[in-house]
Amino acid sequence: MKQRIISLRSIKNCRDMGGLVNLEGQRIGKKRLIRSAKLCRAKSKDMEKLREQYGVNLVIDLRTDKEIEKEPDARIEGIEYLHIPIFTEGMLGISHEDDGNIIDHIDDIPDFKDLYRLIVTEESCMMQMKKVLQTIMNHREGAVLWHCSEGKDRCGLVSAFLLFILGCDQKTVIEDYLLTNLAALRKAGLYYFLVLLLTRSRDKARKIQGVFMAEEDYIKTALTAVEERYGSMDWYLRQIIGITEEEINSFRKYILKNV
Repeated sequence: MKQRIISLRSIKNCRDMGGLVNLEGQRIGKKRLIRSAKLCRAKSKDMEKLREQYGVNLVIDLRTDKEIEKEPDARIEGIEYLHIPIFTEGMLGISHEDDGNIIDHIDDIPDFKDLYRLIVTEESCMMQMKKVLQTIMNHREGAVLWHCSEGKDRCGLVSAFLLFILGCDQKTVIEDYLLTNLAALRKAGLYYFLVLLLTRSRDKARKIQGVFMAEEDYIKTALTAVEERYGSMDWYLRQIIGITEEEINSFRKYILKNV
């Protein structure tokens, strides 16, 4: 798992999905599917590395309008940028990734189990998810990178659905999701102790920690919601989200390699 991490100074939580193996023993091709945290502080050298060494020529920003207004992606020539937000600020009251004021808005941070459940069951979120998945699946020249803010929640669910589409099991999906914590642990710890110092509240400190850390309960809440409401992930992706059999077969043929 760790071998897939892309080491960059100015871009956090960046990794190649390539190398993961599905239930049929097929391996996801490298330098095709890449996920990361936000690119607002990305240096040209790191963006050029993604473009030149990993073939990234498309970036999908999953954040809200407000998030992008405050921290727009760094851009370089040769990479196309698309904005496909999974949800709007109005659906949650506040976007949880606003680092500059997050301590002042601890009480507004959404419950992450509710957030994950919302993303997989709210019709508008599912429509946006379909756009993201189809855009990634139909990208044939070069690599596509998708990101939200920390590269954990929206980015994590997009990644999970892609892995299921490619025939990976739940264990692989969860392990990939939790890999975010290698990048998040230090930041989460700093915020935890800062909030504990300022508020003397362990509950608030744990709440702020949850902004950055990937918890297995979060992703399992989404998977359980899908199974309970729609029966299975396979049915959900095909019949509810609306990814066609033709799209799935074409994507698998393009991405998967026999080991």
